[in-house]
Amino acid sequence: RRRVENELREIENELRRVASIREEGIELGRVRQQRTSILTLLTKRFGSVDTAIEEALGDKTDMGELERLLLTAAMCGSLDEFKASL
Repeated sequence: RRRVENELREIENELRRVASIREEGIELGRVRQQRTSILTLLTKRFGSVDTAIEEALGDKTDMGELERLLLTAAMCGSLDEFKASL
């Protein structure tokens, strides 16, 4: 009985770990999509985007900050103005 309880606890811990990894993967997907949306918007509005902006966006992982940057990309008057917001 004790062995079965230990095995059940191990299984529960493993399931929690898998769920946590899954959530991290989903969040990473959201971050990547938001970065892509920002770059797409900037490219549509201003033509090519320099690598400095791409690299700076690549370092961003906070969804709140990425959402702010998406709005900035939609409203800024130039790529320099966007760059200043990074």
